[in-house]
Amino acid sequence: MGGVRAAILAGGLTALLVGGCSAVPIPPALGGPTVTCEDPPAVTITDASGRESNLPVRLTCGPAVAAARATVGAIAIGSIEFRYGIYCPAMESCPFAGPDRAHVIFHTPRAGDDVIVPLWIDGGGVLHTDPALKVTSEP
Repeated sequence: MGGVRAAILAGGLTALLVGGCSAVPIPPALGGPTVTCEDPPAVTITDASGRESNLPVRLTCGPAVAAARATVGAIAIGSIEFRYGIYCPAMESCPFAGPDRAHVIFHTPRAGDDVIVPLWIDGGGVLHTDPALKVTSEP
């Protein structure tokens, strides 16, 4: 995947998706929080004849961040991260969940108090959010 693509996110934020980068910070728009969007994992599938193709990406940053923001409501947000896979606390090993599972991390102004919203796409392509998780790390 090469080149640069732009996507409009909730609140008018613009995402720059740059090929070859693992995540690109999005500058805040109109005083909003910075959003960092992780590139989707490359998942290859092989058909019965042995041909390989990339699994299409159905869960993307813009709609995921918008859905997660609706889930958490009005909270103070310092920055936002979109990451593929299930949420794993630091230093834990989690199984690969594929490109249809992700989570959005809302970093609050109080260091160590993050809010995580797990997301997933069902077989019909519908985006779902699970209840938000509050993660507090002790300094």
